[in-house]
Amino acid sequence: MNHIAGARALIKECRWDAKTPGIGGACFWLNVGMELLSCLHFNWKMAWDPDTWGVDMNMSLVPGGITGDEELWTHRIVYICAKIANFRSSVPQFQGPDRVAHDIRISQRCQEWNTYKSWCDEWAKNVPRSMMPLGYLQPWQTNSKSSFPEVWLIKRSAVVARLFYHTACTLLAKVHPTESEFSPEMRNMQQTHAHDICGIVAHVKDRGVASVSIRCLAIAAECLVGREAQEEVLEILDKIIKETGWRVGFLKSELQEKWGWIQNSNASGGNSLTAGSLLNSAMPPMSRPRIPSGIVNPLMATADFSMENHPYQNHYVAPHNHLDHYQYTY
Repeated sequence: MNHIAGARALIKECRWDAKTPGIGGACFWLNVGMELLSCLHFNWKMAWDPDTWGVDMNMSLVPGGITGDEELWTHRIVYICAKIANFRSSVPQFQGPDRVAHDIRISQRCQEWNTYKSWCDEWAKNVPRSMMPLGYLQPWQTNSKSSFPEVWLIKRSAVVARLFYHTACTLLAKVHPTESEFSPEMRNMQQTHAHDICGIVAHVKDRGVASVSIRCLAIAAECLVGREAQEEVLEILDKIIKETGWRVGFLKSELQEKWGWIQNSNASGGNSLTAGSLLNSAMPPMSRPRIPSGIVNPLMATADFSMENHPYQNHYVAPHNHLDHYQYTY
């Protein structure tokens, strides 16, 4: 996290994006993936506009086969999730005085919501068979005593992609422009995808996907209403902490607060621990302000060497501007 902004600036300087093969493309996807996880937590807007990534979103060209193109399909759902994260961050907080302008805006947001929902449906329909669950057992079909289904996924790409897919659908159910997130249809949509996320995280053996699974699990857990399911999520988090060493204990108190188990004793610092871990703040916890939501990710706002306040001030020299000053010896 100390170098995520500097890495972003270097990636942009190299002109690496979704179409770049090899290590350049890997660096790009790791960097935007890390930013997406931050934006999902803090309700920030992506600093690197997903529409400029260069993702091939023509999902109808070739129907989903048995295997193949798993990385491309994973990249597609990451792009879709990023678009939905941006959509969520721009939810109007209040209605303006101009009723006509408000109605036009709501109509546009409904069209946008329907587009993202159709993308999710199309993705799930056309994805290769290797990225679909090989088995799916409801809790009552197993002896696990879990509140969540067992979802059998083999490849890491399948696990990551499926987590982003269910997260995207969960977020959509919470931000419909004209329908309450507590309506029966939206509530059912939330519960279905949230339980699938919890089921995947609960039973996956590959802890290499912990960074993705933790954030998706937190989003899903907010939707849970049953005490038994909520307690199981806390147990899953404890297991992840024990197996990976990730210091995410703060999520437990955040979730308990959202579930109404505990009261927030410091309203100004609700996300203070998470903010501190991301921003490496040295301030004492009580003095950390709540980071505003609905803004461009401040970690990445100036992560471009074209910006005046770019990373690595007085250290980085752009090669295309100073080539004439270098002397090369062989």
